[in-house]
Order: sequence, then structure tokens, then C-alpha cells
Amino acid sequence: MQKFTIGEHEFRANGLPPRKSFHVARRLTPFLSMLKDLSPFLRGTESLDKDDPSSIEKVLRPIGAAFAQMPEEDADYILDTCLAVVELKLKGDAGWQTIWVSGEPMYDWIDMPMMLRIVWQVVQANIASFLSAGAPTG
Repeated sequence: MQKFTIGEHEFRANGLPPRKSFHVARRLTPFLSMLKDLSPFLRGTESLDKDDPSSIEKVLRPIGAAFAQMPEEDADYILDTCLAVVELKLKGDAGWQTIWVSGEPMYDWIDMPMMLRIVWQVVQANIASFLSAGAPTG
């Protein structure tokens, strides 16, 4: 189980079952390969100048293209699978509550940026090592 905080909200994510992790990873692989132009930013060899529109475009263009090419069915699978394992810590130690039911958020403050940040946390915890491992050997 992984705990993380985004803004004022504390979450915990139960691990994805291996089969679901595999299916999320295989749907993400083409998306991530489209982001190869971002590798200088991710490695830190190039920085983003927030005041320079051309610098921002270097980052937003490949992300937008990758999202546009992802089939809706794949996006829905990734979102639903990752968000289904996440719970929110309720105020006053009142326990934990799932944040995603039947493909919809339980809270109106879970907007697109928040949703993507939560999914990213689940992907990092469950799939990132698989995606960076490369092909199996031996």
C-alpha cells in the first residue's frame, strides 16, 4: 500500500493486481513512447522557461499529441483501473473512503489535473519499474 498527499488531501493506494498492472502498462507504453521528445526535460538536461511560449510549447505539444492518439477505451481503462484502488483519508480520523465509483469521482474537487496526479502516483508505485526495466533477459 502506498500513501501520498496532493494538496491538502491524503490518499492511499492499494496495489494493482499483477494482471491489471500488465494491462495498464501495455496501454501506457505507446503513450509514453510518444513523449520521447520530453526526455531532455525529464533528465534535467533542459529546463522549462515558464515565461517563454516556445519553451512551454516544447513540452505541451508532445503531451497533447500523445493524449490525442490514445484510444478512449485505453484511457478509460487506465483511469478506471488506477483510480479504483485509491482511497481518501477522511477528516478527523473518520477512516478512508474510495474516491472512484462506476467510472466517476466521489468528490467534485477531483478535477482533471487532480485525477491525472492521482493516476500518476498509482502508475509510479505499480508500473514504473516495469516500464523502465526494458525487455526481459535470459
